[in-house]
This record gives sequence, structure tokens and C-alpha cells, in this order.
Amino acid sequence: MNILIFFIILLVLVLVHEAGHFFAAKRFGIRVDEFGFGFPPKLFGWKYGETEYTINLLPIGGFVKIFGESPDGESINGTDAGRSLINKPKYQQAIVLFAGVFANFLLAWLLFSIGLMLGATKFSFFPALWEGLKFTLFITKETLIGLYTLIIESLQGRGSLESVTGPVGMVRIVGDAYNFGFAYLFSFTGLISINLAIINLIPLPALDGGRLFFLLIEKITGSHINPKVTTTATVISFSFLIIFMLIVTYHDIAKLCI
Repeated sequence: MNILIFFIILLVLVLVHEAGHFFAAKRFGIRVDEFGFGFPPKLFGWKYGETEYTINLLPIGGFVKIFGESPDGESINGTDAGRSLINKPKYQQAIVLFAGVFANFLLAWLLFSIGLMLGATKFSFFPALWEGLKFTLFITKETLIGLYTLIIESLQGRGSLESVTGPVGMVRIVGDAYNFGFAYLFSFTGLISINLAIINLIPLPALDGGRLFFLLIEKITGSHINPKVTTTATVISFSFLIIFMLIVTYHDIAKLCI
């Protein structure tokens, strides 16, 4: 049951994040070729309009395949180049890239507010929204401080994985939150949503923050970064993230065995 709840939460968080990118791209007339849950290989999919919606084998995330996100000859100079991300103004590109993170913050605000309405205090609608917003800002600040501290301590050789939890540990925590009631489960999901948003802002090429950083460099220099450079950097950083996730998962399993 805990695993099922965890995957439902993961599905919601991923869909909301990617929906942020999706709707922002659509708003600016950018073509979206695929909206995927999980990472390939693809299990099955269906096409609605110009976009293919896919379910993939590795349920550890999701993606939207936006035309021109990985520039090539077709997206730069092809017949549909006017609907390519790379050919849109820089501010529109930035909004599309940031929209997933913003969607996760909005989701956290909503979930915290619902948690307050369901909790022992039973806030009414508008007070719950106000308190939910304040709590969202507070948790965001504390999470940023915690991440900054972890990074600094790691650079100083004093880092520890004790405060880091991976998928295995999350399943156990989700189960505990569910046992306490829906108010706790909604609030805990909001906490995960904020963490997902902040992690995505880290300037690693495989994450939204890295792509925003590349966009800033292009804005300053006035020229496009060589696609080979961005592709290589993305592959390296993605490999690093996978290795880090495997280490965290091993650490989670080791803690369960103690």
C-alpha cells in the first residue's frame, strides 16, 4: 500500500511539473512533441493533436519533448522553425523552463492549504490559503538553507547522507504520513513538491536550473551555445544524478537493515 501511495504522489508531482512546461510552451505557440511519464524505454503511448503522451518503463520522473529544446537544423531553419523553442525570445524560453518549478510551488501551496482545512484546527478556505502561502514560503526558505548547508559541508568534506532520503526511504515516510491521516499526507506531499522545485533549480545541465543558466550565458554573449557542448554536459550531469540516486538508495536500504 505504501508503494502504491508513493507512486501516486510521484505521478501527481511529475505531471504537475511537466504540465507547467507543457502549458507555458503551448501558450507561446511552441510545438510539444511528447509528454512522458517515466523515462524510456517506452511501454505504450497515444497521440492527441500533435503531441504524443507516453508511459515509460522507469517511473522515476517525467519529461516533455519541446521542439527546439535540443537545437538542430530542422528546429532552427526548418519549415516549422517559427514554433521552435530556440527561435522564441529569451524571456519566453525562460518562462517555459521555469514554469515546471513554478507549478510545483503552486501545488505545494494548494496542498498545504488543503492540509490546514483537513487538520485538527480546521481552517476555513481563505484563511487556509493565506496560512498555506506563508507556510510555503517558510518551508522554501528552510529548504534552501538546508541545501546550502549540505553543499557547503560536502565541499568542506563534512557532508553526510543522514539528512538525504531517496525513493526507498520516501516509501516508508509516505506510509507514516498516510497512517497519521490525509492532512499529514497532503502536507508531506507539499513538502516533497517544494524539494522537487528547488532541486530542479540547481544549475546542473540535466535540470531546469542548468538550462536556465545556459540561457543566461546566451543572453550575455549574444550567441547560441554549441549544441554538442550542451548535450555532452547534460549527459554527464544526468549520469552524475543517477549515480547519486543509486548511492542514496543504497544508503536508504542500509538504514532499513540496521
